[in-house]
Amino acid sequence: MLTPTDILREPPFAAVARHMEITTSTVEKLRPLFTALRDGDSEQLAQYCKEITALEEAADQIKNAVRDHLPGNIKLPVSRRDLLTVVSAQDTISDNALKIVWLLEAREFTVPEVIAEPLLTLIDLITDTVRQAQRLCNEIPVLAETRFKGPHMDEAVSLIATVETQEAACDEQAHKVLRELFRHEEEIGPVSTILWHRLIELLGSLADASKKQANRVRMLLAR
Repeated sequence: MLTPTDILREPPFAAVARHMEITTSTVEKLRPLFTALRDGDSEQLAQYCKEITALEEAADQIKNAVRDHLPGNIKLPVSRRDLLTVVSAQDTISDNALKIVWLLEAREFTVPEVIAEPLLTLIDLITDTVRQAQRLCNEIPVLAETRFKGPHMDEAVSLIATVETQEAACDEQAHKVLRELFRHEEEIGPVSTILWHRLIELLGSLADASKKQANRVRMLLAR
């Protein structure tokens, strides 16, 4: 378990990067989780739900330690408030991954065949978007050492653009999944259609939060 002493022992930028690393791990579990759901493998589904829950709790420990125990008078090359907004955006990713788990644990779902393939494609796109956001976050400790100057700035700016482009691709794919969902609403059933709509919204929010994280990092770079 992460303690406040652990946070204070290392630069806060490293803790923020570690938070994003764990957050990314929660998203990386979604592909196998939905594959298990598609295949009707309830044992594997339960296992991945358990793993995502544990990862989200680990991410929360780091988030809370950073928020509660980062001294207000610590000297940083950026404002404490701006750094915490990065953590907040990352926290939305792991929180919404957990909300997906809650839905899957609360009700028995069956993946409609008509959306199975485009759904997994969407999850792959989202996962890659979050990974790019993690790469961006990994640049923060390096940039902090140079007080946000030097060649790493170009790499960070490029990654921000990549995250934004991929988030747009996720939106487009999510719309494709929704079109197929509503095109077959009658055979899927109204309740299942509504719940799948909610799941797709939550999946899309992971890419949205990645874009927000990238924008928060852009604010750090502009200081």
